[in-house]
Amino acid sequence: MANYTLQSVHYTWKNALLWGNFFEHCKEVRKGNLCHRIVHSLIALTQVCPILSQISSIAEKLIVTYCLESSNHMLDPARITKEKPPVADKMPMPAPVDPRQSTPEVQTHVPTSQDSPNNQSNPSIHEKDIPAVEILADFPSKNFIPEPPPLIVQKQYFQGENENTRQYLTRIFEDTLKACKHGYQLADNKIVKINNEPMLRETVSYGQLDLLPPNEQPHQTEFNVMTQDTLQVLLKRKAEGGNPVGINMANRYKAGGGVDHGCTAQEEALCRSSNHILGLQTQQYPLELKGEFILRMSKFSVMIKSKDSHSWTNRKKWL
Repeated sequence: MANYTLQSVHYTWKNALLWGNFFEHCKEVRKGNLCHRIVHSLIALTQVCPILSQISSIAEKLIVTYCLESSNHMLDPARITKEKPPVADKMPMPAPVDPRQSTPEVQTHVPTSQDSPNNQSNPSIHEKDIPAVEILADFPSKNFIPEPPPLIVQKQYFQGENENTRQYLTRIFEDTLKACKHGYQLADNKIVKINNEPMLRETVSYGQLDLLPPNEQPHQTEFNVMTQDTLQVLLKRKAEGGNPVGINMANRYKAGGGVDHGCTAQEEALCRSSNHILGLQTQQYPLELKGEFILRMSKFSVMIKSKDSHSWTNRKKWL
């Protein structure tokens, strides 16, 4: 097994992530071959440079610790690409340090082209006393796409001076969609993530339902007209202990109708105030004329039914 000597080189964050600068430094090192695992990790590290550069707490300086082999052969690219770094959990844990004891000063040396394997410029460091240290992080080789940040919730939404009503409602829908997919951040910096999986999994579709014959019933149905939003009424009935079912007069040709253009109908209002649009997007459009499907939204059921635009024209003021 080859002997290793611990060396530490301080790079600025920008230079350490540039492979060109690192490669130029490799050419200056004539003492031996850079450990292929270290080079492999650094190459992978450059692929996530745009992500890591956003971390301001560690962006000021990066300490790259590497090992030098005591052999004279040159850098072998084949060894870099074929062999992957070891698993991170196999890295030896450092021994605890007693704060009552003084820490000895360790001098580091950056090798130059004048150094040779037989010429040790730092006799105070012995190979048997300092174990080899390697970068064990295994970064993904593919381009990593970070998750978008959560939506920062505003206390109130106001229409801009240069915004018309449709532009204002479109902006609200875009924020709602972002909050449903990536979560939202409250005023106390608490981040809330919405679990859409149960709603998407329990969405059930029915097609071409048969009409039920009229039968005599021992009771009469009571109708109450409330000039409130559909979602607000459902939440109110749910808080009262009921199990409400909401009927959405859905657009047959497009999920959410014109919600992405600021339309003010009932379906668009539901999509602006809930994750309802995600369930609608699971369906195949155009919807069947006599079809319907049940969609679970939040903690209550919502029944979606295709509407006949002609028969509901005179009732738009209710929505």
